[in-house]
Formats: sequence, C-alpha cells, structure tokens
Amino acid sequence: MNIYFQQGANKELLNRNLKIYSKISYEKFLTSVDRLISLIQPLSFAIVGIGIVLFIISLLMLLILPNLNNQRKKAENTQAEAMVSVIQTQVDLYENDNDDKNVTYSELLSKKYLTEKQIKKAQEFGIKINGSNVSK
Repeated sequence: MNIYFQQGANKELLNRNLKIYSKISYEKFLTSVDRLISLIQPLSFAIVGIGIVLFIISLLMLLILPNLNNQRKKAENTQAEAMVSVIQTQVDLYENDNDDKNVTYSELLSKKYLTEKQIKKAQEFGIKINGSNVSK
C-alpha cells in the first residue's frame, strides 16, 4: 500500500510489486512450515514407536504374569509337601527315641528335632500334628 501512495495509481507497478511480495511471503511461509514439520515428524515418530513398544510389553505381561502366579503357587505347594515330609520324619525319630505317641511342636522344639524357624513355617502352611501323623 505504501508503494501505491508513493508512486501513484500505477496499476502495473503495483501488480508487479504485489506479486513479488506474495512470492516472498509464500516462500517464508513454506520455509516455516518445513521447519515445523522437521521438528514435529521425529517427535511423532518417536511417540508412535514408544506407544507400540509399550503395547507389546503390556501384551507380554498379560501372558507372563498369570503363568508366574501359577508357578509361585506350585512352588509353595511343593515346599509345603516337603515340610510335611520333614516334620513327619522328625516325629517318627522322636517316637523311636522317646516311646511317646503324642507328639507336639513344643516337644520337637525342646528336644531339638525342629528349629523355631521350621515350626513357624509349618504353622504358616497349616501343618498339624495329630498323634503321630502329620498332615496339611
């Protein structure tokens, strides 16, 4: 507009100057858009990549966690069965040594057939001594 007022109402000159100005403005706009895309594109790619990795990890967790839980229960049952076997062996040894058919944890502890830790673990598993039989 400044050119219009300075040089008069010469339409050809005004038209040529406006075309040049529009080309310069358009090139600046394209440059800024290209710069913006070059910043956004790697970030969006990284975000999509991280999203895919997290999705795959969550699927693997859904497959693995139930299996781990089953294995933990299986290990606890195996440990409880082993504990029953150990206590039964100690009860049998106590009976052979003392001719007593009514065995308790306190007697096994006092005569050092079992440790406090073993008795505590047996009670956690719910292992009972009935006479000379050990059961869970």
